[in-house]
Amino acid sequence: MKTAVGECLASDRTGPDSQTKATTVKKKRLRRQKLELEFLRREATRMEVELLRLQELKIKCPQEFSNCFEPCSCILPVTNATKTFRPIKPRKNQKHFVWKDIAERQFKERWRAQNENRTLRDCLVREYELGRHMHELLLRPQFPQHYNKNYSLSSRDKDNVFKEHVRQAENALLGVDKVLQERVFDASRSPYIGTSFDKDANGDVFVTQSNMILPFELTIVSKAFWSVLGSEMIKEHCYDHH
Repeated sequence: MKTAVGECLASDRTGPDSQTKATTVKKKRLRRQKLELEFLRREATRMEVELLRLQELKIKCPQEFSNCFEPCSCILPVTNATKTFRPIKPRKNQKHFVWKDIAERQFKERWRAQNENRTLRDCLVREYELGRHMHELLLRPQFPQHYNKNYSLSSRDKDNVFKEHVRQAENALLGVDKVLQERVFDASRSPYIGTSFDKDANGDVFVTQSNMILPFELTIVSKAFWSVLGSEMIKEHCYDHH
């Protein structure tokens, strides 16, 4: 009875220790297998790179390559064991990796997009400055240079008043013509090429030749155009506005 009790106590004392040792051995084995797998992966990658290098060398100088390396038939003697070997199909000759073409194409596309973005940004800034300046001119009140507050129109006849208004209108047209001769209208990519004032049966008209297609009527587009360019809303659509 004493012997049986002692064996039970001994097994209870040694039970957790044996389990801990087994767990430690298992962890070591897993760690060793993981290291072996990493080593094999590195070796496989190195051998693939070496194979590609040798294939490129064989393509560039086949005569020297054949002199430096003997064929496999000379290295492995023909025996009963080698007769059962299955020949391995050679890989295709790869002059370069696929990712190089992809990276080059992405770089060219990114460079083209950046240049186009920079050009569009410059055009947008110029158009904003032009629209703001023209809107200020349209909203600016036209007063005569020598304006007398105490002067009454009733003291003058209608012909003189009409002539003065005509003179003010002509001065306004000359001012707009001066604006149209600025550098912004001379840009080759500007949509306001050929902008000027002209006369037809209806009187003085504002003529502009645009290279843009209007999906709506001209009246609707003109109202929307001036409402946007004449406000601070255009800054929200600019890339870099100073």
